[in-house]
Amino acid sequence: MNQEKNLITQFKNSMANLASGVAIITITHENSIYGITISSFHSVSLNPQLILFNIDKQTTKLDLYLNAQFFTISLLSEKQKNISNYFAQSNKEQNTIKQWIEKVDNHHFISNSICYFQCKAWKTVEAGDSYIVIGEVINSHILNPTEKPLVYFQRNYFSLSDKINE
Repeated sequence: MNQEKNLITQFKNSMANLASGVAIITITHENSIYGITISSFHSVSLNPQLILFNIDKQTTKLDLYLNAQFFTISLLSEKQKNISNYFAQSNKEQNTIKQWIEKVDNHHFISNSICYFQCKAWKTVEAGDSYIVIGEVINSHILNPTEKPLVYFQRNYFSLSDKINE
């Protein structure tokens, strides 16, 4: 058991060296808006335009995310660390998150994010202790092209202008 735990710790520590952008997934369920921070967001295909993100099986309200027909992914800027932290704590509902939310075409996205992707659920794959959610992009918008992205690296937030490991 200790060897397995050590392997898991070593794997997590190794993966922490992969820098990634930070995004918020937002969904709507019964007129309420929910959001969660992710750092596992990737493009999959250009034709059709597909993206994916991972979601942990222990996520609060997991069934809402897995059963959502539509979702929006907002890529955060370096100025939005507080928003990322807020959504990372637990799933937040409309009453507490509406200060950061805008709505276009019945899709909710994070205000002042760099860009957002409106997606239709395409496929969900169970993978170990997570699910891989694949979405078909039905629309995308660049809101702030000059902003730098919020980056997650070695369990900390960084900006592209930061010097790492000084």
